[in-house]
Formats: sequence, C-alpha cells, structure tokens
Amino acid sequence: ADIKFRTITKNLSVDGYSIMDCSEMSPEDFEECFTLTDKDVESGTIYVLRSKSSRPEIAAIKDLYKIGFTVTSVESRIANAKNEPTYLCADVEVVATWKVYNVKSSTFEALIHKLFAPVQLQVTVDGHRPQEWFIIPFKVIEEAINAIISGKSIEYNSQFKQIIYL
Repeated sequence: ADIKFRTITKNLSVDGYSIMDCSEMSPEDFEECFTLTDKDVESGTIYVLRSKSSRPEIAAIKDLYKIGFTVTSVESRIANAKNEPTYLCADVEVVATWKVYNVKSSTFEALIHKLFAPVQLQVTVDGHRPQEWFIIPFKVIEEAINAIISGKSIEYNSQFKQIIYL
C-alpha cells in the first residue's frame, strides 16, 4: 500500500497538489517533511509589484498590485517594465517575493489569479489587457500566498476584503 500511496502523492504533486498521511508521524518526522532539503526543487519566485505609473487613472488606484510568477530573477523579469503593457507601460517597485519549491509554476499562478479574479484590474494599455493586476490590500495577498504555500484551502471574499479558510 505504501508504494501506491507514494505513486499517488507523486502524481498529484505534478499538478501542483500533494497528499500525505501525517496521522502517525512524530513531531520530529513532521518537521523533517516540511524542511527544505537537497531533493527539493526550486520552481521559481512569486512576486508582488506596485506600479510607478504617472497616468492619473492608474496612480489614483489604492491597493493596486501585480501578482506574478517567474522562473528567472524578478529583476530580469521587470527590467523592461516601462515598455511593456503587462506592466502598464511604467516602472514598477518590488513589494515582496517568495521562493516556491516543488510546485508547477503555471498551477500556482493560475490558482492565485483565479482566487483574486473578482478584483482584477480592468484596463487596456496599448491595445493589451494586462491580466495580473489586482485591486486588493497587500496584507490579503500576503496571507493568501502563505496559505497556498502551506497547503490550506481558501477563498477570497471581495465584499469583506478577506481570506476565508475552508
């Protein structure tokens, strides 16, 4: 049964999920399971950016953040921000970053974007509609990312601007 359990675990983690029976683990074993080792693979970096746009319609928006994922460095990813509609054709400021391990990058990013879809910025810049900008307090973004990394089931309540734990 253990080999079947490990196979299921491996297959689920390929899609960004994992499963583990912790009911009979000692506290030391539990801690060891969640400590980074040489076997863990860095998937990339989740980043949160703030726009430095001087456009009045952008600059006036309180709590406007871009949430993205990169497998390269954040600095190289944003190097040409002022020329890219994805970054609202403006320089950006890095607010926070998180290293992510053993997770399929596209799954993590899709999950966070789906979570905050109700508060996605609706704007067109140079004929493009940037998809990764959200109007939401940073503390809520931080809480959501940490919850997802920890494997907690959550949803976002846009009316109350808070994370709900399921």
